[in-house]
Amino acid sequence: MATPRQGLAGKDLLAKGESMLSAKGRFGRLWRVRNIKVMPQTPDEWFIWYIKKLGDPSKNTIKQRHSVLKRYFDWLKGRHPTKITSNDLADYQRYLGDSCAKSTVRQYFVVLKHFYSEMLYAKFIEASPFERFRLPRAPDKEKLGYDWEDAIPRLLAACKNDREKLIITLACMSGLRRAELANLTWDEVLLIEGKLYFRGKGKKDRQVFIGSELVELLRRSKNGSRYVIKNTKTGEAMSPDAIYVTVKKIARRAGYPKMKTHDLRSIYAGWFLSLSNDQTSLQHQLGHSHISTTLECYTITTDKKRSGIANKMRLPS
Repeated sequence: MATPRQGLAGKDLLAKGESMLSAKGRFGRLWRVRNIKVMPQTPDEWFIWYIKKLGDPSKNTIKQRHSVLKRYFDWLKGRHPTKITSNDLADYQRYLGDSCAKSTVRQYFVVLKHFYSEMLYAKFIEASPFERFRLPRAPDKEKLGYDWEDAIPRLLAACKNDREKLIITLACMSGLRRAELANLTWDEVLLIEGKLYFRGKGKKDRQVFIGSELVELLRRSKNGSRYVIKNTKTGEAMSPDAIYVTVKKIARRAGYPKMKTHDLRSIYAGWFLSLSNDQTSLQHQLGHSHISTTLECYTITTDKKRSGIANKMRLPS
């Protein structure tokens, strides 16, 4: 077996991986053929092989996988990935721990676990080193529960212009992610039907129902641009990062220094559940594949809610 050369190519290979996004259309069904019998040898070959295994990756996915595998092959220093054991993975975990946050280390190992599961499926290895290796635990995140009745008026009062009000209102009354907010076009806003129909995360078609109050706001907010939230300088779509920065500024002015764009989805979820405890409907509104994601991440109990429940408790007479 040939020994892979040290290191993984940088921008050139990354560009090649991104070019495969358009190339896969020409490959058709062959793109998804999984049982390739020829084992890759060089780091470059391993990268291209793995990207093809992902089926339909986005550019961001390709960049993330490239970053993970590049660092991994640099650490291997010529060793073949099929010869790695669980003890080697433990050494790599300690190596990453010296320079990376715990959450980053876990993300790296999640990718590597999938990388080795594909190698096992292709019969390049007889057993995955992850069978005897436990993934690093995800760090406990502080869950900040925002009461929608308190947060929404404060956020709207902190807005300085109509665009900021549109961002906050649309996010809090639809539960869209920031990338979905940025890419939403007027063609995807069906005002008569009272819903948004668009392609969301994971390139899945999503249908989100909206109320009459938001419909009326959107009707008044038509701006002559193709996008609902436009960049005032270019007239094109406002970038997801720009929306993130805008929400952070509004939140700071409203007295929420730790609030992020994704917290507006939590506010929407809390508002939705206060009106109806239909968790399945909330799952579909938020675009989750599994209801466990909805229950774990978005049913956050606030102090006000807990206090209200406690005050309703009465001893039986």
